[in-house]
Amino acid sequence: MAGLTGLSTEEEAREYLDNVRTEYSFQCYKENDANGCQRLADFLQAVRKDFVGAARVLTWNCQQHGHHESCAKLGAYHLVGRGGVPEDRATAYSLFLGPCEQSSIDVGPDCCHNLGLLAAQGVRQPDGQPNHDLSRRFFAKACNAGVVPSCMHLAISLVTHEPRMKCIWML
Repeated sequence: MAGLTGLSTEEEAREYLDNVRTEYSFQCYKENDANGCQRLADFLQAVRKDFVGAARVLTWNCQQHGHHESCAKLGAYHLVGRGGVPEDRATAYSLFLGPCEQSSIDVGPDCCHNLGLLAAQGVRQPDGQPNHDLSRRFFAKACNAGVVPSCMHLAISLVTHEPRMKCIWML
């Protein structure tokens, strides 16, 4: 197993990963570092496959720090009901708004795409009906940032006056 990491045994690898988790936990909870919390959530999800733990960290980081990447990932959890959070598209919509508005961050355009799909489905609309104008605005913002499926939805909606509803979620 030695190589780029310098770890030669499984025990060394376990110890290394435990130290990484400890470091990210310290950054998050002791130093109150929003980026450290995001790293901890990513670690729990990707390495430990602890989606419930990741959801707890994402929720805390989104609520306490307004960390857009955590809010976006938590929105994706609500979109599909992952990590013990309920599947709730209205909550996902709310969580995607901040990152979409801050399109300078990496996850912003994907959040705008997801908002376009949700608006086209009538999520968070007073009458529950699709809002194609709002959907087009979200798709246009995502398309301008290079999200190709949004460009497709935007083009189709401009020609047919309604978006094609094959959902390609950006998670």
